[in-house]
Amino acid sequence: MMRRSIVATILALLCAGCGGSGAGLTVPGSSNAQGVAAERASRPTGAAVQGAAAPSEKRLKERVRVTIRIPKRAKRHGRAPAYVSPATASLRLKVMQGETTFVDEIVALTPDSTGCIGVQTATNCSVTLSLPVGSYTASISTYDGPGGTGNVLSTAQAVAFTVAAGTNNAVPLTLSGVPASFLVTAAGSTAVYVLALDADGNVIVGAGAPVLTASLTSGTAVVAISQPAPAAPNKISFAPATPPVNGSETIGITASYPTGQTNGCLQTGAVCSLPSAISARYGQTLFVSNAVGDDILGYSVPFTSSTPTAIEQLPLHNALAFALDANEDVFAANNSTSGELSEFEPPYNGASVTNGSGVDDAYGVCVTPSGDVFVANEGNSTVSEYAPPYTATPASITLDVSSPYACATDSNSNLYVANQGNATLTEYAAPNYSTVVKLSTSSTPYSLAISGSTLYVGESADIDAFALPLTGASTSKTVSHGISDVQSIAFDSSGNLYAANYGTDTVTQFATPLVNGATPTVTISESAVAPKTYAPFGLAFDAAGNLYVVNNDGGSLQGGVNEYQPPFTNASVPAFSVATNDFDFADVGLITKPTLTISP
Repeated sequence: MMRRSIVATILALLCAGCGGSGAGLTVPGSSNAQGVAAERASRPTGAAVQGAAAPSEKRLKERVRVTIRIPKRAKRHGRAPAYVSPATASLRLKVMQGETTFVDEIVALTPDSTGCIGVQTATNCSVTLSLPVGSYTASISTYDGPGGTGNVLSTAQAVAFTVAAGTNNAVPLTLSGVPASFLVTAAGSTAVYVLALDADGNVIVGAGAPVLTASLTSGTAVVAISQPAPAAPNKISFAPATPPVNGSETIGITASYPTGQTNGCLQTGAVCSLPSAISARYGQTLFVSNAVGDDILGYSVPFTSSTPTAIEQLPLHNALAFALDANEDVFAANNSTSGELSEFEPPYNGASVTNGSGVDDAYGVCVTPSGDVFVANEGNSTVSEYAPPYTATPASITLDVSSPYACATDSNSNLYVANQGNATLTEYAAPNYSTVVKLSTSSTPYSLAISGSTLYVGESADIDAFALPLTGASTSKTVSHGISDVQSIAFDSSGNLYAANYGTDTVTQFATPLVNGATPTVTISESAVAPKTYAPFGLAFDAAGNLYVVNNDGGSLQGGVNEYQPPFTNASVPAFSVATNDFDFADVGLITKPTLTISP
């Protein structure tokens, strides 16, 4: 909700400036879309002004009026969009003909100044000049202080115009806003709004606003940048580079002015670049539960070193199990005294939901395609069911549940539970989850995984493969070679099965479909290489086919993550081995889909 409010505010600012405001240099009786007619400030013909060279009295003169409209500061917002700033208090006007100065004057622009009228939304001011017929250049600068002091807010320099006898002359005089800073806010997940602000924090939009451009400052070019369009001059959009490139980059903003318009960036105090305006990252995030460390850590993968910095840190309380839904929301079971389910939505800036009931020594969390979340509670032999928006007290499934250690859901939202208390597999049919198919497993079940139409059960001494849908007469294909306390099962892009064997510190690969008595095609020893992390608990693959093994023992404190790059053999060693004090009883590891993240 907060993000929507910010975007709505920016949109309101932009729309408020669509009409524009400005200044004009006109002959009486002419029209000027940018100027506002006001009472004239009379001046004797031919009178010299401050610092001006007196023009010849013998030349025909015409009365020329300069008008300017200063919008009042918006009451609702701290900034008002206009290229004539609401903070304008005075201006300097200089009119030249060649090397001769005809006018060089400081003009006060407050509601009580001579030639100014204050109305509800603006202060309208005009200055009447007397100029001989001929060609001139005019320069105007506005200031936020009296008497031409303070910061320059907007300017137009050396604008050519002609004063002709007996005709109506309209001379457009667009003031360029002078940027002093930038405001960058999110415009959805893959775009930003960029606003140039003057020295008093007012938004510069309209005809005098600078052209904004985004470009790579540092890092790897992971995005294609769509620069602002005329219809949306403050919106910059991003898309993944083609072909996709993993990594991150820093994007800067530069302000410039089109040919023919006064360059506000040349004014004293102008700030026309923001080198570190936006961060962009494309790739996948490996989330690792950190039970004793009371958090879930997120790392950009593939790794580029064995000492990566966590890009996400989700605060929790003794969380062993978590799951990702289709939107990359993280659902984690906190095994604290009270027991809580926490939901974290991208970009993971704190828990969006915390439900303080339904968790008791949970080792399994799973999410259905429809969004229901299930928590397998070993502590009280229940499975809790949370329905969106996850704030109500969860329903509790107890029928044939015995010390559940894992759960899984299929594409039809049916629920499967591995019961280590009585070595059974139970299925609960959606949507009511009241009917049960109960099957015995070959040994104590610890993990579940579904690939295609097959349900795999990782067990203390076996892996059972059941064809779906289950019936009371279903039987399994079973392998036991190289199997010991399988805590996790994962599949590569070719469909090969990988088992994390907690009991033997190995990861074993099997070809699928499984056949009875099959032997591993590859066995990777986790404890054979430094830093000798072991007791594999979680497995995950990234889009490049790299295998990540989460170990909850060994390393600098307890546990770590090893990255193995294909092809895998019995002699495979980690390309990177992350074992730092950040890990304390590392547990489950899950990887998000390739995602583009834009952060202003």
